[in-house]
Amino acid sequence: MEITSYLELLKKQRRLMTQQQISAIQEQARLHAIASEKMQIRDRLEERYRELFAKGFEKLSTTSNVLELLPDCDTDADRLKALIDCVQDSTAPIHNITAAMKTIPEFAECEKLNVEVGKAYYEFFCANDALNRRIDSDRSILFTPPYRKRMRQLADDGVLLYFLETPDLPLLEEECTSDYILESFSFAEYLSARELLSTFYQVPNPGIPLQRKLEDAHAALEMMYNGCYRSAARNWFALIEHEHKRCADILEGYWEVKKEYKNGGQRSEKIYMIVKDMMGEWDTEAWNKIDSYYKKLTTNHKSSDITLSRNPIIHGDYYNDSIDVSENDALRLFLLWINLRVITDQLAFIEDFIRNRVLLLPYFCEIIPSD
Repeated sequence: MEITSYLELLKKQRRLMTQQQISAIQEQARLHAIASEKMQIRDRLEERYRELFAKGFEKLSTTSNVLELLPDCDTDADRLKALIDCVQDSTAPIHNITAAMKTIPEFAECEKLNVEVGKAYYEFFCANDALNRRIDSDRSILFTPPYRKRMRQLADDGVLLYFLETPDLPLLEEECTSDYILESFSFAEYLSARELLSTFYQVPNPGIPLQRKLEDAHAALEMMYNGCYRSAARNWFALIEHEHKRCADILEGYWEVKKEYKNGGQRSEKIYMIVKDMMGEWDTEAWNKIDSYYKKLTTNHKSSDITLSRNPIIHGDYYNDSIDVSENDALRLFLLWINLRVITDQLAFIEDFIRNRVLLLPYFCEIIPSD
């Protein structure tokens, strides 16, 4: 893309941006800052709690037969119910565990942190929920039916834009073809693509898996900048597969016995069910388009509108001409990963609340007056 074309794109973005859209961007930024701050507070307290608990558990595990008193259940929900039932039964063997825990200083420190941790979780859940609700509201108002229709058309061509929180791109302009939009992400050393990726770097202390993913994503963009599109595609495929597996693993083992998924088709079915049950119309449409393009990339029977061939790329079939990848092919994979990552993070937030809601109890007991 020439600089004149890119500047013209920016001019159209500014010209078409309404005051309502500007206000939405500003309010979303404000809510995002609050949610980010609350998340950092929660993470610091949780890290401290985990360190203490790990040290205490190491001492507890040396006590003979104590851990064997824990209820043996197939699902997390059943295990939680069994623990609550045991606590209410004064004769239950689990009280031997609590008695042993009281003798360990690290568990005493954990108990002191319970209210703070519960408060931090609650405030983060509320802040992030407020942000998500605002984004959903803005999308329902600002994304017009013609704009949504154009998004669906572009998605069918592998240009997935469901990560947008406001209609920033002038998609209804005649020149906004698939190639034009993809080129806008690669302009000026992939300036827009790098900016989009930077939103995932805002976690102050990422865990090792997240750090590895960010390193591979950063390396993929660098390879694309240097024209190594096949090598970049290999990274994107690895990142896409990881997020697909992570998405399918949401709430596994919580209500039902944990299942093992043998292939992408089985994972897609699981993801569809959880998206349909837990998310709204926007995310359901986003998942359907993500899944459609993912299946086109991974099927053994290629359709005429897909030039990418995953298996030769990831298995190093260098004798096969289909191993070659264009810049736009690599950008489509980048957008597929971004969209899949966004929807997986949203489901992970829901999972985090469901799995950890018991942590809120000490805080609620503290703030709710007793009769």
